[in-house]
Amino acid sequence: MYEVFDSMLNTPTWHTRDTFDEERFYQALNKIVWMDDFEPDDLRQYMRDKVKIAAGDDESEKAEAIDRYTQDAWAVVDFIRYGNVSKG
Repeated sequence: MYEVFDSMLNTPTWHTRDTFDEERFYQALNKIVWMDDFEPDDLRQYMRDKVKIAAGDDESEKAEAIDRYTQDAWAVVDFIRYGNVSKG
């Protein structure tokens, strides 16, 4: 399921969180955030594995970008859950 983020992660600038990078992130997120088994923390691990971030590396630019993307994914999940939002 998380492979939907591969094209975003294959973009050299993905970790800069440029407007276009964030747009790619949210487009990919929209494809899977509605799935019952979607978990932002699993997405975080998938992204870390995909870009080969070593365990314990929480301070590199890419690790910090992934953490911010994970927080964004949690915010969307919470908005959907607590706002009783359904896919239209």
